[in-house]
Amino acid sequence: MPVRKKDTLRALGLLEEYCTKLTKPEEEQLKTAIERVMGIFKSNLFEALLGNCLTTNVKPAFL
Repeated sequence: MPVRKKDTLRALGLLEEYCTKLTKPEEEQLKTAIERVMGIFKSNLFEALLGNCLTTNVKPAFL
């Protein structure tokens, strides 16, 4: 299944929504990890890699 930008944006939205629900002190480490993933999704490098995958129809190993 090819990677689509709208799927990435949906995943990002779901992660952001979930992250707002993490309020307990013991969830802080998970929240930090999710914020890192969100930062990667928003990065120019990720966008470039995603664009490359869309043009070559190669499924990346990390998705």
